[in-house]
Amino acid sequence: MSPRDLPLPDVIVATCSSFESAFPEAAELIVERLRGSVGNVRLQQSIDGVFPDGELCVDLADDPTGCHVLLLQCATNFGADPNREMMALLAAARSYRDHGAAYVAAFLPHLAYSRQDRHVPAQRRPLMAALVSDLAGAAGIEDVITLRSGNAALLDASFAGARLTLLPVDGLVDDLLRPLVGDGAVLVAPDAGIEPAVSALARAHGVPVVAAVKKRLGPEHVSLALFDSTALDTARTAIIVDDLITSAGTLMATAQAVHERCENVAVHAVSTHLRPTVFGSKRLQKLLSGGDLRSLRASDAAGSKPELDNLAVLPALPYVLADLVNAFLRLGRRNAPSPPAVAAGATTATVSLLVPRPTPVPVPRPTLSASVICMNLADLRAQVPQLEDAGVLRLHVDIADPGFGGEFGLPVQIISDLRSVSALPLDVHIMYAKPERLLRHPVFRMADQISVHQRSVDRGRLAEFQRALPDGVSLGLVINADEPIDQELVELLGVKTVTVMSVVPGGAGRPFQEAALDGIALARRLRDRGILSAVEADGAVDQDTAPRLVSAGADRLVIGSRMLPGREVSLPRIRALHDSFDKR
Repeated sequence: MSPRDLPLPDVIVATCSSFESAFPEAAELIVERLRGSVGNVRLQQSIDGVFPDGELCVDLADDPTGCHVLLLQCATNFGADPNREMMALLAAARSYRDHGAAYVAAFLPHLAYSRQDRHVPAQRRPLMAALVSDLAGAAGIEDVITLRSGNAALLDASFAGARLTLLPVDGLVDDLLRPLVGDGAVLVAPDAGIEPAVSALARAHGVPVVAAVKKRLGPEHVSLALFDSTALDTARTAIIVDDLITSAGTLMATAQAVHERCENVAVHAVSTHLRPTVFGSKRLQKLLSGGDLRSLRASDAAGSKPELDNLAVLPALPYVLADLVNAFLRLGRRNAPSPPAVAAGATTATVSLLVPRPTPVPVPRPTLSASVICMNLADLRAQVPQLEDAGVLRLHVDIADPGFGGEFGLPVQIISDLRSVSALPLDVHIMYAKPERLLRHPVFRMADQISVHQRSVDRGRLAEFQRALPDGVSLGLVINADEPIDQELVELLGVKTVTVMSVVPGGAGRPFQEAALDGIALARRLRDRGILSAVEADGAVDQDTAPRLVSAGADRLVIGSRMLPGREVSLPRIRALHDSFDKR
């Protein structure tokens, strides 16, 4: 029997207090995802504490005998002591193993000590990471799971006491980078370690890359020189791409080097892990407020969300949630007990009772996109983080011309307003008879995707339409529920997403259109053939209609008034929506 066919024992998802502080609702999302594959999943929160004398203690809520345990810890939360938090993780693991847990894995979104390396004649070895691996293995942790970073090869070579699994961050990096890439953009790799990854990103986005040679002068100071920087001569935008920002010394030196080479270029930065020190936060504030750095886009993988000017922080967990759960299930099955041997001469009926049934394969959940027009526009700064914590990965902006059939729409300026409060991808749905006239507005360069109605695209104006599309912005096509898809137009324009309206467009609270299921099924065939990347359903999405839309082929759902009643974020309704996918 293949390991993937073995059933898993009961699962415990356990959080350390620092993880709870950094990612308050993440554990519940992980538990919900696991329940699609494991019969019994229990959540135990904030299991670590401190005795009056300052020593760590661990309090287990119930008996873990025979269970598989996924420990969640953030050792790099802002203000946290990484030494204390790593010790808490080790103590928790030892407690579970000593009380009978069959398997323990640990998930740390950012792995502390992964950059504590020392020079060993012409080599760099993360010695502290190797020590963490040995300590984790001694405490009973068999697998450490974390997000991939620029030093992946060094980490892989250092882990021996516990196995290391690095989760891909391609989608996260693309969404961090995409709003900044356009005509005249250049990517900048601030050191040799990340240069291969940045070069690959540059090739994928069709832009040049400039590399830097760095020498560290101390814990918070570096010297840096650009190598082959001729691409900056014609650049309008330079985007520094790094995997970790702490003291911000590398970022500051790189920005200075770029400005010295070309003083008029606009410098931006992207980083998957933001973990600024006190001194680093001051540097970042100076760079961002002074204009030396126009913007910084980062994720919260390291647990840090500083309040800085022109900083956008994207939640990392939704991008790696599926990979995290799949990795835990896969790794855990290597440790699942083998089925009992079948005695010679056993009957067929006996054999069928002794061999466990294969574990059902979970169906991937769709991406949720929140309709901004159904939100409280005066409270976006509060509501957007609530949606992010609830697992919403995109924002949907409706811009409508009443003459085209829409009763209402948002002004184009809402796009820049949203960019100031969120780094989530923005999908702009344009309901105009001649969208190319509107697309000339420069604010559309800040969108990630622009979708126009199929019936608004005039083949006689295709050249004008294509010239009006902002560079680097993905194109989507919108069809009504009973409207056939023009496949020739899809391929001609390079459309990546087809949105099927599951209501009559133009107003909130309209009834669900059954015909949308057929349109989604047709779009799904184009996606299965590689012509499309995504199939979206827009309208009347709730816990009753969503499973049907996903079963028909939708992998992206726009949630509106049914999930945002009275323009307020209803977390219970969104949770019920997530639960509805498990009941299919």
